[in-house]
Amino acid sequence: MAYLGSVPAPIPTNFQTVNAQAFNGDGSTVAFTLSRPVAATKDIEVLVNNVQQNPYLGSYSVSGTTLTFTEAPTSGSSNIYVIYRDHPLTTIVPSDASVTSIKIADGAVTPEKTTGFATVATSGSASDLSGLSSVATSGDYDDLSNKPAPFTTGKAIAMSIVFGG
Repeated sequence: MAYLGSVPAPIPTNFQTVNAQAFNGDGSTVAFTLSRPVAATKDIEVLVNNVQQNPYLGSYSVSGTTLTFTEAPTSGSSNIYVIYRDHPLTTIVPSDASVTSIKIADGAVTPEKTTGFATVATSGSASDLSGLSSVATSGDYDDLSNKPAPFTTGKAIAMSIVFGG
C-alpha cells in the first residue's frame, strides 16, 4: 500500500546499543561494580538466577557504578545478570532561529529566570526617545525609584523598551 502524506523526518538522536553485564554470585558478596554509572534503580534490569528483581521493592540499590543487594545472591556462574536500559547520547537542539514565541509556554519566562538582565523604561513615542530613563531593575515606567547605574561588566543585557501610553 502506498504511503499517504509527507514522509516523517528522522529523529536526530543516537542511542547506545543495549549493554548487559553478568556477575558470579558467591553467597556472601552484596556489592558489584557496574561497567557504567547508573542514576536510579529503574535504569537497569537485574536478574538473579533468571528471576527479575523489582526495582521498587528495595532488593537492590545503585549508586554510581555500584550495584548493592540487600542480601547476597546465591553462588553460581553468571547467575546475576544486569541489563542497562538505553539512554540517549545526544540532546536534540533546535536549529538557530527555529524557536518561535508560540513554542514557549505561557509563564515559562519569569523574572527569576531573567535575573541579571536590565529593563529600560521610557516614555514618549518610538520616534522620540528623549524621555529615555535610567536602567531600572524593578517596577515599570511609572515606578523608577530603583535606578542603579548601568551594568559595566560586559555581560549581555536584554532590554524591554516600554513606550508610555
